[in-house]
Amino acid sequence: RYATPRRGSEAAATRGSTSIAAGGAVALSSDATALSMTIERRQSAEGDYYLHGGFAFDGWEFRLTAFPARYPEHAGVAIRSGRVDRSTYRDCAVRVMSDGIMLEDLPREDYDVSGGSSTGYRETLSVIAPRGELVMMANAERLAIRICDAELRLGPEHRAVIAEFLLRFEEELRWLAVDSTPAAPVQDVES
Repeated sequence: RYATPRRGSEAAATRGSTSIAAGGAVALSSDATALSMTIERRQSAEGDYYLHGGFAFDGWEFRLTAFPARYPEHAGVAIRSGRVDRSTYRDCAVRVMSDGIMLEDLPREDYDVSGGSSTGYRETLSVIAPRGELVMMANAERLAIRICDAELRLGPEHRAVIAEFLLRFEEELRWLAVDSTPAAPVQDVES
């Protein structure tokens, strides 16, 4: 359902290719970029399991985190800027356009800046992304994110990573449903 659509071998060659290895490693490539990402299932200090992954492109980092047991309807997305001279994105909305359709602005959860004037600053904007919007992002033919005047164009390889993250998210939700179902009692069998 979330897979990047393929339309013949020519389209697949121009859109990039995807391979998924054991353990959740996603290797993606296209003519223009090479990208790798690992989606990991981790355990928090409180004992909750969560999914975490991310990728970098054009000096930016895009990280996804989901706690399916606590928040089954959304994931956290952290977008980290490349080096900037000053705090640039503190008051910016995170806007997404998927196939020409403006999605709701992603609600801001947190903002952080690291670095200094000598090394440049890196800003991290954390937002909450409903699963439905992530599905639209993964299935889009064209996807752009704007943060003030910065525009990020996510190509097929990036959308494939989001799609794989969503598949893992859905698998976790299914495992949670199975894990919450009580086991059938063991019946004595007369011999």
